[in-house]
Amino acid sequence: MPKDSREEAPGSPVEGRGIDGSWEATRVTYCDWEDRYFILQLLTSLGGEQYPFGDGEGGTDAYCINANVKPQAGQAVDVGPSGLASYARAVITAKYGQRTDGPRI
Repeated sequence: MPKDSREEAPGSPVEGRGIDGSWEATRVTYCDWEDRYFILQLLTSLGGEQYPFGDGEGGTDAYCINANVKPQAGQAVDVGPSGLASYARAVITAKYGQRTDGPRI
């Protein structure tokens, strides 16, 4: 079984509520650069991973609505024969919120 390289960043998640009753959360995760495509899992699982656990038992009506990936700071870039940049570690930032348009499949 492959090793799961994901680890949640210290101070994550951050949760907030707006005066209009809206709710949101931001979760930051570190992972190996090769594993960065798990953001697709966050976004496509029944229209977005449920917060906070992603298994349908989260107890909230919040889902991942946006995710991005960037290299972890302070790394050297490795440009291989393809000319594409590669790094050792990635930072995934996932935004969770309440969907009003229903699930996207």
